[in-house]
Amino acid sequence: MVYLLLLLLLSASVSAMPEEDFARIRTDIFSVSNQSYSNGIEKIDTALQQYRYQLTLEQQIRLLYSKAIYQHRTNQTQAALVTLHQCKLLSEESADQSILYSYHNVLAGIFADFGLYEQALQHYAQAIEKASFLSNPLYARQTENNIALILTELGQYNEARRYLERFYQFGVETDDVSVQAVALNNQAELALKQGSIKVANELHQRALALRHLHNLTHELSFSFLGLAKVARATANWQQCADYARQSLLLRQDRNRLDLLEPGMLLVEAQLALQQWPDAQLQLDQLIPLADELRQLDALQQSWQLQANLFEKTGQYSKVSEAWRSSMTAYAQLTEQRFAITVAQNSTELGLLLRNKEISELQQQHFIQQLNTESLQRQLWAGSAAALVIILLILWFSWKLRQKSCLLAANLSTLQQTQTQLVEAEKQASLSSLVVGMAHQLNTPLGNCLTAISSSLELQGNLQAKLDSKSLSAKELSAGLQHDQQLLQLAQNNINKAASLVERYKQIVAQTQESQPQQFDIKTQLQQQLPVLLQGLQPDYPVKLDISGDHYTLLSYPSLISQVLTALLENALLHGDMPASSARVSVDIEAETSGVRLSFSDNGKGISEDIAKRIFDPMFSTRLGQGHLGLGLNMVFNIMQKLHGYVQWQPQATAGCTFVLFLPQHIRNADNSSTD
Repeated sequence: MVYLLLLLLLSASVSAMPEEDFARIRTDIFSVSNQSYSNGIEKIDTALQQYRYQLTLEQQIRLLYSKAIYQHRTNQTQAALVTLHQCKLLSEESADQSILYSYHNVLAGIFADFGLYEQALQHYAQAIEKASFLSNPLYARQTENNIALILTELGQYNEARRYLERFYQFGVETDDVSVQAVALNNQAELALKQGSIKVANELHQRALALRHLHNLTHELSFSFLGLAKVARATANWQQCADYARQSLLLRQDRNRLDLLEPGMLLVEAQLALQQWPDAQLQLDQLIPLADELRQLDALQQSWQLQANLFEKTGQYSKVSEAWRSSMTAYAQLTEQRFAITVAQNSTELGLLLRNKEISELQQQHFIQQLNTESLQRQLWAGSAAALVIILLILWFSWKLRQKSCLLAANLSTLQQTQTQLVEAEKQASLSSLVVGMAHQLNTPLGNCLTAISSSLELQGNLQAKLDSKSLSAKELSAGLQHDQQLLQLAQNNINKAASLVERYKQIVAQTQESQPQQFDIKTQLQQQLPVLLQGLQPDYPVKLDISGDHYTLLSYPSLISQVLTALLENALLHGDMPASSARVSVDIEAETSGVRLSFSDNGKGISEDIAKRIFDPMFSTRLGQGHLGLGLNMVFNIMQKLHGYVQWQPQATAGCTFVLFLPQHIRNADNSSTD
């Protein structure tokens, strides 16, 4: 629905090709892309080549926006960003103020698909700003609907509800049944997120009834998919399976990408209903499809379902392999998200630098023009004075001397002004560099985007004043100084982001050790923990308790030391333990196959909302304050390497407890036992 509205954006300018003919070309492209996005890309390239002398600039840009959407949908996101960059460059030659609406909307959709919600919100906000130039208010309302979906994912339910209600009211006022149905579906998703299952079911049923009544067959699959999710929430697995099958059936003639979500929901229901063969048959279709389409999120979830199926059917030897495939897909997805963010920031920075160069050339031309005009004025004044001297040699000789003195004074003033401008530019560059080096912002990539957007807006203002010939030297100097500061800020934050990535790689690289060793875990803890605590140098005394059984392990003591160091740092930096009675305790409990360590502190604890993300990389409640959010993620990775696990254990009272399980013996890379 989002992409369809973007692709149907109407032209605001007169076209060399009539809009009726252009609409027929795009309708043909949409028809092809509904079956295959790859064929849609080929169709667009053919149209751009075939009609390159007939299409207006705006028509070409709109076709390129369609191409970027299809590239993203076929997992060619890097190529999509390049295409969007091309659209941004072409838009600078267009007088259509609305042409950048689709740029920000498509880019926000890409960020949202990768879970980069903050970046998505920024571009959606800019899209709404550009939507004011559009004659059809549907685009602004649709963008607000997209913002509501992002806010729902971020847990900002009240704000999301206001947007969705306004979107539904717009559908009622315009008698647009499709908009009403979409708004009802999204309100149902919001209600389901909040745990209002009955409300969610009623809203999905209303949307389904609307679509049946108005024969919106192509949208019925969305209602059935939403009802399947409601049935899953109530553990009505048979109904969930039925709805998921109906959604799949309605999507058979559509793009194969649309089969993934209802297919995974059907597998989940079949697992709950113990329909093992049917679930396996469905997974045999889903996993290759997700892998072929390079939909890493769906691939990760499909492998998780496969691992669950192996476990339920007693195929334990295959469970770890399925989980390993799931983790591989997740790692690739994380890497892809980061690469997309860096690529977009680099693209926009390159565009900013290019615009800066153009602005500097324009400024040089403006200064040269001022000098030429000044010289012309001086020549006219000199010619007039010479003519007066020729005609009135005796009578106006004293006026000639007065004119010469005045011209000399004006020339001296102009030279002094030019010198001051050069010195001011030097001082502005130096000040901008110092200020940029001093600002270490918490979220460098977000700050970079903000700096770039502000710089573009500033250049637009200067350009407008330059075009209207109302730009003064003082305003020009101030504008250039401000623009230089923004560029320096963007560059510093990109370097800072690269530094964070390098530190992350260094931390990951520390999880290496050659040979396992046999040691007593309690003795090891009694020797290492006091040393580690002393090395961390807390600002207040911390009591250290180690209790439990002696137990001999064959493992990697240095890796376990890294785990304990990270947990101690987490307790000291984030635990907020009482300074007068701070306490960290480790309880050792021997089991048949290994040893269980309970690492606890008496701090403020961790809320359940935050606990869901504590092992995610780059997540920290104090991100940007010198904390990278990598400590607990490193603990998780090391425990996986040791074939153990780490879990956060909720506490009824204050404090935080992590439970670690270490097997009695580790496994080599070929999974053979080491005794």
